[in-house]
Amino acid sequence: MEHGNAYQNKHKITINNYFSMSKNIALIELTTSHEECIYSQVKFLKDADYCITLVIHPKLRNQISSYELLIDHLEIYNFDSSNSFLKNIQQFAKLYKFLVRENFKKVIFNTASSRKEIILLTYLLSKKGVKCYGTIHNLKKLNHSFSQKLISQNIKKYFVINDFLLDVIPTKDQTISFESYYPIFFPTHEIQKLKACKEDLWICIPGELDYKRRDYDLLIDVAQNINDGRVKFIILGKANKTKEEVIQFFTRIEELKLKENFILFDSFIENEKFHSFIANSDYIMSPVDIKTDSYLKYKITGAYNLAFSYRKPLLSHIKFKVISDLEENSIFYNDKADLEKIINDLLEDRLLKKSIYKN
Repeated sequence: MEHGNAYQNKHKITINNYFSMSKNIALIELTTSHEECIYSQVKFLKDADYCITLVIHPKLRNQISSYELLIDHLEIYNFDSSNSFLKNIQQFAKLYKFLVRENFKKVIFNTASSRKEIILLTYLLSKKGVKCYGTIHNLKKLNHSFSQKLISQNIKKYFVINDFLLDVIPTKDQTISFESYYPIFFPTHEIQKLKACKEDLWICIPGELDYKRRDYDLLIDVAQNINDGRVKFIILGKANKTKEEVIQFFTRIEELKLKENFILFDSFIENEKFHSFIANSDYIMSPVDIKTDSYLKYKITGAYNLAFSYRKPLLSHIKFKVISDLEENSIFYNDKADLEKIINDLLEDRLLKKSIYKN
């Protein structure tokens, strides 16, 4: 079954409302990020009877294979910094000529942020009368990034991936407008049964092990204090053991004898396995650093949309109660001790679970 249908009805997507004239459209992702947003956009546009050309980085090739049949034409371009300057120039010229030759009137950038290729591409396409649109994943760039301001000269319609971000738009440029969509649709995957012991409590933290984004020490401390092997924190992303912070993480959980409390991965997780872990989890959690306000002002973690898609309850810090989607679908904790009590209560079935996903 395709995920996201029920929750999406509450937040009807607006992307296809903006492309009613031309039925040929290009969706472009030049980076290796945010593939999780592509399928939803392909679905919305396909449902509106568009002919879709998808332009992606080669590393996304395998990830889009499960829905490639929905795409009318696929183009692959590599602008990695490891390439020679001449190669990237040749790639850019080829892509630009292709978009002009195929007479696209509208182009959507899946990641419409500060890359020199996007700056130049949006400028040149706009000169040809092409309307450029894009998803912006970090609103801070709108006012604080010179390169983003250059992009905004040619992208006047941005999309954000949660209604909450519409209320905190900080832009000083009044010529820009915004709409939201929820990338909570995913292609059908064969969900594997992974949970061997039904008494275990699986708390899933999607994303690679990255201390710049998430507070993993909180999880270690909670696991140590609860001291119960039934608690499993699933770090659902690659743990790159060449990074010093990852080495220290592994060292600490080994010294504290907490390896049974963590499910970890040392390589990229294929989509089917990734979605199976989400489906098997009891709760989704994104322990972002609460000492900064980035996730209250400028962006939202993709973990939330995964939870919405699979209708999984969230464990969220009380600071995020201001986000209406989380207020409706989360159990909130105030501090480490509060989180420990909640998890203990969940283990012993003492916590009255709130009614979630009513719509």
